[in-house]
Amino acid sequence: MPSATPLPRGPSRLALFGAEDLLCATGCPVCRYVAEARDRYLGWFALEAHAEASTITRLCRSLGFCPAHSRELLGQPGAEGRMTAVYRDLLRAAAGYLAAGTAPPAPCPACEHDAEAAHRSLDTLLTGLREDELRDRYRDADGLCLPHLRAAASRGGRPLTAWLAGETIARLAGADAPRALALLAGDRDPDADVRVRLRAALPAGPPRSAGVCEPCLAAALAERAALARPRSGLCPAHLQEACTAVDGGGHGPLSSAAAQVLTLNSERPASWLIRTAEPVGLAAATLARVVRRRDPGRGADTGPCPACRAASTAAAGWLGAWSAGTDAVAAVPPPRLCLRHVMPLRPRDPRAAGTAVRGAAAATATILEELEEAIRKRAWANRSEPRGREMTAWRRAAALIDGRVYGGGRPGPLDWRPAGERRGVK
Repeated sequence: MPSATPLPRGPSRLALFGAEDLLCATGCPVCRYVAEARDRYLGWFALEAHAEASTITRLCRSLGFCPAHSRELLGQPGAEGRMTAVYRDLLRAAAGYLAAGTAPPAPCPACEHDAEAAHRSLDTLLTGLREDELRDRYRDADGLCLPHLRAAASRGGRPLTAWLAGETIARLAGADAPRALALLAGDRDPDADVRVRLRAALPAGPPRSAGVCEPCLAAALAERAALARPRSGLCPAHLQEACTAVDGGGHGPLSSAAAQVLTLNSERPASWLIRTAEPVGLAAATLARVVRRRDPGRGADTGPCPACRAASTAAAGWLGAWSAGTDAVAAVPPPRLCLRHVMPLRPRDPRAAGTAVRGAAAATATILEELEEAIRKRAWANRSEPRGREMTAWRRAAALIDGRVYGGGRPGPLDWRPAGERRGVK
C-alpha cells in the first residue's frame, strides 16, 4: 500500500498560471497577490514553521521579523504559546550577538518572501501585457498602483511602461478619493490601522514605564507631529496612515483633512506619470493641465518622506544627545534602548556603547528568565500553578528586540481588528 504524501516543509507558492489569474479580481493585481502570499507564509509559520529548527535558525540570523510582520504574528490567535517559545530562542541569539559585539546579518525572512512574490507576479503580468487581448482585460481591471508601476518601469521596457502610465493617468483623472488612494499608495494596508492606533496611544512626554525604547518613542512622536498637518511627498505607508479614518478603522469615507493630504500627495506622482507617457484622451489632458498649473516646474517627484525624515532625525538626535552626555560612563544609568538601537552603537561610539550593552544584556537576561518560566508553566504537569507577569513576557521580548513593533509605546495587545478581518490562523 503506498504511503501518504508527506507534508511540505515550506510554504507552497500560490498558483499563478498567467497574467489572467492576476486580473480576475479588484485592486492592484500585484498588491493582492503579495497579500495572499503573505497570508499563506504567516499562516504556515504559525501552524508549523515556528517549531522547525531550520526556520528558527534562519530567524535568529535576522533576530526576528520586521515590525509590520511581527505585529501580524503577535496578533494571530494562539500567538501567546508559540511566540513565547520563538522569542526565547531569539533572545538567546541576541545574548550571543551582544557578547560578541556583532549584529544580525540577514533581513526579515517575511520581507524577502513578499519581495519574491511581488517580483514573480509583476514579471508574469508584464509578460502577459505584451498581448493585445490581455491589455483589454487590464483596461477593465483596476490596474497597477503607483509603487508597483514604478517597479514595472525598470523591467517592462519603455513602450509598455508608457502605455501603463497612460492607463494610470486616465484612472486617476476620474477616481474618487478612496480609489485615488489605492492608485497612489497601493491596496489598503490593514497594518496602517494598527499603526494609527499605536501612535494615538503614545504618551506626550518621556516614558513612565519600563519596556519603552526612548529613541523609538522620540521617533514616533516626531512622526506623529509630522503627520498631524497636511504634508506632501509622503511615502505610500505614511500616505495610507494619513488618510486612515481612525474612528472608522479605515473603512469609512475619507475625512476632509485626509482628502487634503491626498490632494497634496497626488501632484508629484501625476508629474512623473505625465513625463512617462504622453497623455491620451480628454481626462488625461485635463489632469496634465491641472498638474502644470500647480507645479509649473514639474521638478523631480522623488525625495525623502517628511514623516520618515522626522522620525530618523529625532532618533538620531536623541542618541547623539545621550552619547554626548556620557562623560562618566560608569555613573550614567543605562537608558532604555531596544536591541535595534544598541547593536549598531559599538562601531559608532564604543565609549557610550558599553553602558547601553550592559543595560541591554541585563534586560535580555531578565526577560529570558520570564520566558523560560512561562514555558514551564504552560506544560501540562504545571498547569495548576498560578500565573503572573511571566505570561506576558513575549510582548516585552518583542519590544526589547525592536521598539517599533509597538510604535515606540508600551507593549500590549495588538489584536484590535474585527475577527473577520484578522489575517493568519483562523
